[in-house]
Amino acid sequence: MGDKKVKEFGGGGTLYQPAKETPNPPAKVKKPPRNRRELASTSLELAGIASFSAGLWLIAPWCGLIGLGLCLILLGVANSATWDGKAE
Repeated sequence: MGDKKVKEFGGGGTLYQPAKETPNPPAKVKKPPRNRRELASTSLELAGIASFSAGLWLIAPWCGLIGLGLCLILLGVANSATWDGKAE
């Protein structure tokens, strides 16, 4: 049958395979470099959230906790990959 070899199985079926299979080496996955600008931006955002919630805490502790929770939710949404369209 040319360049293919035939393997026969007990059930009478045949499986056609190429004569020589060349294994492909696994692809090397490079890690993206860390973006220091993004790290600095996130640090400043968290510092701003901390000062905002501390100010609300001085008004009433429950105000500070609610404000902190809402700000962290907004920060998570803003930093998510689906927000800026990069996710598949």
